[in-house]
This record gives sequence, structure tokens and C-alpha cells, in this order.
Amino acid sequence: LVVALPHSRTGWRHCIEMSSGHGLRGGTGRCYKFWKSFSECIATSEEPSACAAQREDYFECLHHRKEVARLNKIIREKQRQDEIRKQKGEISLEEKFARHPENEKQQSESK
Repeated sequence: LVVALPHSRTGWRHCIEMSSGHGLRGGTGRCYKFWKSFSECIATSEEPSACAAQREDYFECLHHRKEVARLNKIIREKQRQDEIRKQKGEISLEEKFARHPENEKQQSESK
């Protein structure tokens, strides 16, 4: 594992050895294609900022920050809507789904 801070003359070129491409269970690692794209961009680009999109894709693959943020936003909105339904005296979407005749039939069959 080689990690280098950007240098004014060399940019990110020292980071190219960072990823081996091997997954935990053999085969190619899940983020290797993003790393490969980022490292190829760095190797051929004069300006490291030109590879910002590839770097962002690689880091999203590693850490899933945008995905988690979006899921949290969806959950918060669902909770907000359920709270509004509760204040109006309506049932939540989960209760509505659980009471659906098709779901009750599946639950009784699985018992």
C-alpha cells in the first residue's frame, strides 16, 4: 500500500500502486475498475484536478457515502410522512402493507 500526498510536480502519480486489484475471496476487487480508471487518468493527465470525477467514483465505491446519505434521506422522509399520517389518524404505509390481503395470505401460508 503506497499513499502519497499530491506534490506540485508529480501530482498523484505516486498513488498508482495503491490497489492490487485482488478481492478478498479471489478474483477482482469490487472497486478495482474505478481504481483502474482513476489511476489511468492520473498517469495520462497533466493536472490532477482533471481526474476529480474518477477519484469521486472510486471513493464512493469504497465508502458508499452518497448512497448512505440518500438512503438516510429516504428513511427520514418516510418517517416524516408516517408522522403526518399518524397526526391525521391514518395508518402508516407499513401497517397498510401488512394489512393487505395478499400479504396476510402469504403470512398464513408460511406458518
